[in-house]
Amino acid sequence: MLYREEQRLRNNFLWIIAAVIFVLLGLGLWANKANGSLVTMYVTSILIVVAVLGLAASLKLVVTVQETGIGIVLRWLQSKPVMIKWEDIASISREQVNPVKDFGGWGLRYNKRATGYIFRGREGVRVRLKSGREFVITTDNGEALIDAVRSVHHELVM
Repeated sequence: MLYREEQRLRNNFLWIIAAVIFVLLGLGLWANKANGSLVTMYVTSILIVVAVLGLAASLKLVVTVQETGIGIVLRWLQSKPVMIKWEDIASISREQVNPVKDFGGWGLRYNKRATGYIFRGREGVRVRLKSGREFVITTDNGEALIDAVRSVHHELVM
């Protein structure tokens, strides 16, 4: 293995979402308090929000550069890694990524142009396949990832 990187969703945005959800749940429960047990509804809502946030916080993106290609796996959401073989890749380049503007948020995302593995930071790597499909992967160390690719297939790096 030439390169390995693990990323977790540790983003202030998650806490903002959690706060908004709690406020909306609180307002909804307060407005409907006559329709059931307020305590039961509130405890159930809190448990659901905590479970969702716990899952989001435990997600892990693992990116590897190997002799056979680039491996990507999103733990908890993908049962097996995506392996992009060198012979399927047309080019690879570093680029800046705006998670909200480019993909509508963080996580495993899709837009018209690419599948995005969007976790931390704004630095990313775009992998263009010969088929026209593209992957965008955020990285904490784009230079090291590109150097690992260059060591195996320098002709792919743009």
